[in-house]
Parts: sequence; C-alpha cells; structure tokens
Amino acid sequence: MGPQFQLNATPLMDVLLVLLIFLVLTLPASTHLTRLDLAVGRNAGRAPDLIQIDIDADGQVYWNGVPAQNDGQLEQWLAGAAEQLPAPVLRLSPDRHARYARVLEVLAAAQRQHVARLAMSPTPD
Repeated sequence: MGPQFQLNATPLMDVLLVLLIFLVLTLPASTHLTRLDLAVGRNAGRAPDLIQIDIDADGQVYWNGVPAQNDGQLEQWLAGAAEQLPAPVLRLSPDRHARYARVLEVLAAAQRQHVARLAMSPTPD
C-alpha cells in the first residue's frame, strides 16, 4: 500500500470565503433598498379620525355613542366612513356578552362597504 494523502481544506475554505465577501460587496445597492409609498396630497398631514363602534349585550350598535336605528343606518354610516380621506379608524368594541353572530354581522357590513381601517378593541371586565 502506498502512502495515503489527506486533503487540506483550509486554503480552499479561505478562497471561498474571500469570493463570498467580494460577491456581497459588489451586489448593486438597489437590491438593498426598501420602497416606501408615503401619503401625499392635501390631507396627508391630517391625522385620521377615530370612530367608536360599540355593540351591547342585546346586539344594539352604537356609532360614537349614538344608537343605530337599524342595520341600514349602520351601512350608511360605514359607507360614509369608507369615503373619507384619510380613512378613519373604526374601533369595534363588542360587549363580552354580545352574540358572536351579531359581531360578525357588523364586521360583514364593514367589509361590504370597503372600510379600510378597522380595529377590534377589548372591552373592560
């Protein structure tokens, strides 16, 4: 049997690491950019309104403290809010004893009217 040779991989790894560093440094700077679309226009500096929507345990919906007479009125309010610029934030706060189905009805109405910003707010104990 002849002599056995072992491959020394250290110089090979050094060359590969140098090539990797050159590759990272020569990548175009455009691949490292993050594009941001900032709001522009006459309402760009105005903070969005906050609209509080409450649902009590009986399923009654309140729009900033004013009770909605029926679901049609709620849909009208939601449609008006969806048209505002900047889009207002609608904060939905259902009572902890409100029916889940009623909360879903209000969420579905907001979706039908294309409300852009809706937040769920926990109710206090």
